[in-house]
Amino acid sequence: MGSPIRLLLADDHTLFRQVLRRSLAGHARFEVVGEAADTDEAIREARSLRPDMVLMDLEMPGDGGVAATRTLRAQMPGVEVVIVTGSDEQDDLRAALAAGAKGYVLKSSDYSALIASLEALAEGEAATLPDLTPAVSASGSARAGGGSGDRFGELSERELQVIRLLAEGASNRTIASQLFLSENTVRTYVAHILEKLGLENRVQAAAYALRHGLVS
Repeated sequence: MGSPIRLLLADDHTLFRQVLRRSLAGHARFEVVGEAADTDEAIREARSLRPDMVLMDLEMPGDGGVAATRTLRAQMPGVEVVIVTGSDEQDDLRAALAAGAKGYVLKSSDYSALIASLEALAEGEAATLPDLTPAVSASGSARAGGGSGDRFGELSERELQVIRLLAEGASNRTIASQLFLSENTVRTYVAHILEKLGLENRVQAAAYALRHGLVS
């Protein structure tokens, strides 16, 4: 399995950090290496500890979670940021993704949803809850450029199958299982899809699939 994924918990609620830390303590794949109660501390601890992922609240004292995410991604591009928040507002989701967050998990979701998101990120996938995916449609189209719709016909039948499953929130492992492919082959298909459509990540690809009616 290799070394555990090192996590930094950035949230101003001490009880939330403590509960999450204790919950993750028994997980073989993740290790909490530090905590932060405001954005300055989060950035300082990230520089010192060099975690693999930062679990970031949006409503952080200081500059806020979005600004802290932007700073972390600019200064430490190898550190992934997962937003863990109570906000299901589309503007917050779009701002977090634009700042470089690779995951967005609601605090109202259960523990298994968080673990699934962290595991997806560990596999190199973007992690956004499926019921929030439509919220990125507008931001995805804005960043992808106006011509992406013209590239729809460039996708092969297999690539269409992959993007449909991707839009439903399926991981590479799930897609591979359903289409009888290897995970490496799925990663290759996803890379080709992004290149053909002029998109940056899986979340934009999911939004594209929704806009073009590939999934309901």
